Amino acid sequence: MALPRRYRDSKQKIAGKKSKKKQCLNMRRIDDFKYDLDQLINELDEKNAAQVKGMIYAKATKQSVRDAKNYINEKEEEGIIPSEVAKKLNRLLSRFSTYR
Repeated sequence: MALPRRYRDSKQKIAGKKSKKKQCLNMRRIDDFKYDLDQLINELDEKNAAQVKGMIYAKATKQSVRDAKNYINEKEEEGIIPSEVAKKLNRLLSRFSTYR
């Protein structure tokens, strides 16, 4: 006789796949991230600053940190972001990231 589900041995696993962890933005420190991002983006010209800031924030929070870093590298190649600022932005993303 099979026991009901709640009485089964806890070592029995129900089949299921674990999702692969990815590097995402640490939402507990989001205010600090926004402040530091704003300080770095102020070094850019006003024309592109708002768009770049919004895209970095959106990609880092909704997709992954890797996607945000790829976006920064693309904008660096296009000449919108200077290489020094791009390095600082990549370090900022690494500092405020976590795996989940």
